[in-house]
Amino acid sequence: MGPKKGSWAVCSYLEAEVDIRIQTIMKHAACLCALEFTKNNQVLNAQREYKDAFIYDLLYSNIDEVKDIVNRGEIWGWNLNRPHCVLVFELEEYEVYTTDQHLLDTLLDLVESVMQQDADHPIIMQKKGQIIAILPIDIQPNNSKVCIMRLGEQVLSRAKLRLARRRLNVGVGRVYASPDDIFKSYQEAKVALELGKLMGIDSTIPFFSDLGLDRILYHHDLQELKEFYKETLGVLESYDEEQGNKLMGSLEQYLLNQCNLKATAISLYLHPNTLRYRLKKIEEILQTHLDDFDTKLNLMTAFKIKYLKRV
Repeated sequence: MGPKKGSWAVCSYLEAEVDIRIQTIMKHAACLCALEFTKNNQVLNAQREYKDAFIYDLLYSNIDEVKDIVNRGEIWGWNLNRPHCVLVFELEEYEVYTTDQHLLDTLLDLVESVMQQDADHPIIMQKKGQIIAILPIDIQPNNSKVCIMRLGEQVLSRAKLRLARRRLNVGVGRVYASPDDIFKSYQEAKVALELGKLMGIDSTIPFFSDLGLDRILYHHDLQELKEFYKETLGVLESYDEEQGNKLMGSLEQYLLNQCNLKATAISLYLHPNTLRYRLKKIEEILQTHLDDFDTKLNLMTAFKIKYLKRV
């Protein structure tokens, strides 16, 4: 009989038949091993439940005292006196009772592999269709962003190979020095993730700190935003629909090109004089002047509302 070791067990094979007594002993040994494995799995599951419960409390600010957070973190080997930030990875169109759970387990292994390799004692948990990573940050703010970006890009790169072409969304919250502010970073990461989806951000990882006006509009009252949009661009949108024109698109490109007539004409494949005529028509319809700073700011805000809130 020779042993064969694996990561979870030791297996053996028999080179010859054995008598009934040995077979009986082996059956009892197999039962004992099965009981031991079951007990170990129960212990691991209980530990995971306690750990996840603590992380949940951390993410939803259910612990009042900082010292309690730090002490409970030390049980799991986490130093929560250090600054931390939160990353949220989300499997798009996740469905619970499908093979998506297998994909999410794969994503969890992938995130753990990347984070544990390059980050010091990251805190990682699975929550519905998301993987949440709480990363300790000990470097300067500018360098920390580069480090976080690199980790996120590694996860996205590997996910493309292992997640059956499913889209993976991500968002990053701000770095906070106190552990009782980690819940803020978590909420910010979720907002950054949602805004990244709404704005179609594919080329980079959305950081909440970079979103500026977008994050303010995202949290603003929807009805008020709709009214602002209608007051600012409603008449021009209606004119386009009635006349079959594309003045809205011309105005948007003009604003995106920082009101540079030549650059806008090139992007729209128009002669500059044709563009001038369109802009003059837009001013007549909106009864405003496009060279006014406040007017340009209002128009840019209205276009942002259009894409963020789908008005």
